[in-house]
Amino acid sequence: HKLQDFNGCFAVLLALTRMNDLKQKLPPPSNDIANRLSVLFRLYSMEKNFAALRTLVSSCSLPCVPVAY
Repeated sequence: HKLQDFNGCFAVLLALTRMNDLKQKLPPPSNDIANRLSVLFRLYSMEKNFAALRTLVSSCSLPCVPVAY
């Protein structure tokens, strides 16, 4: 999020959700990584039509790469 590339971050999160087989073979994530991922998943939640993400994008300074659906 430091780069404000929300579209790239969304692509990475989407790829992570689709890698179920790989997740089972990897060791469990550390608490720090798990906490960061849970924050990102909450940010990109479809709840209230991506309200959390829209709020964050609207408060960003330019340049910013919004999410393209």
